[in-house]
Amino acid sequence: MDILAHTMEKKIPFAVQINLTRRCNLRCIHCCVEKRDGERRIGKTPDHELNLEEINRILEQLAEAGCLVLTLSGGEVLLREDLIDIIRYARTLDFAVKVFTNGTLLGTKEIDAFQKLHLQEVHVSLYAANAKIHDGITGVPGSWEKTVKNIRQMREKGISVKIKCPVMRQNIKEYRKVYDLATDLGAGCAFDPVITMRDDGNKDTLNYRIAQEDLQMVLQDPVFYGGEKGERPENISCLITEIYDDVLCSAGHNICYISPEGEVNPCVQLPINSGNLRDHDFNWIWHNSPDMLNIRQMRMKNVHGCKNCDYLSWCARCPGLAYLEDGDLLGHSSAACWLAKAKGNKTLIGG
Repeated sequence: MDILAHTMEKKIPFAVQINLTRRCNLRCIHCCVEKRDGERRIGKTPDHELNLEEINRILEQLAEAGCLVLTLSGGEVLLREDLIDIIRYARTLDFAVKVFTNGTLLGTKEIDAFQKLHLQEVHVSLYAANAKIHDGITGVPGSWEKTVKNIRQMREKGISVKIKCPVMRQNIKEYRKVYDLATDLGAGCAFDPVITMRDDGNKDTLNYRIAQEDLQMVLQDPVFYGGEKGERPENISCLITEIYDDVLCSAGHNICYISPEGEVNPCVQLPINSGNLRDHDFNWIWHNSPDMLNIRQMRMKNVHGCKNCDYLSWCARCPGLAYLEDGDLLGHSSAACWLAKAKGNKTLIGG
């Protein structure tokens, strides 16, 4: 049994993401993070954010619970002046640490610390190989230049970097060029066409999703699609039986998310508050929260309206997106249908 299967079975929180802040120095048009109390721009740490002492206590609780992979994100995580202190303490607890950042605020001090602390990986958002397009998405002139410069400097230090590029209407013609740029920089690269709504319920960001025909086109590109052929399985009835006996996803089984205010959710994309770490310790929330326990009882067979769908074998349904966009954790998922139809039609026409 591999480690992921073991942690799923034993309900060990193998991977946890902590968003340390909602604040950000950029104004990305597609951002899904809810801003509170005018937090969008740089400013002093809001009183409601977890402080260093609280975070260190939470890290100790996560280590005790068996967490191995710790992701630190935001907002822009570099706006936390204590970020290096947080990473340093996490490494003393033997976490494999990943950092998600837009890359603009990195300096020599932070890059040297990342190297010395042996981060597992730094994920950097880059939206185009063209500075004008990238800066148009971030809303901040000069952001592309800073991000690319800092990616290059991290790679020169031997730090593992993955460029993350959400594909949207504004940069649909750029993702191939981003791949080439990542190759030149010696960085990994990942693309995602699923632009999500904001976690405060605002759906305006969904307008940036690419059209169905464009999605079908990019899914035929091995750079985007990982080289998979997307072939329809021969024994679909067996596949459906297997899927419908399975859990919805890993959310609440071996992963979870912690907000800047200490709220624990089954996943970063599943905003069901299962308890706050200022009121309960992590072990109690993970093992006793009614919301967390309820998530673990759900199975694909409980999902309604999908069992007879022609595109089921191409479906990678996210319950969090179904809950956010369509209001029903166990119901129809607009995002999953959008993706599955593009994958299925691509295969049916011989793509």
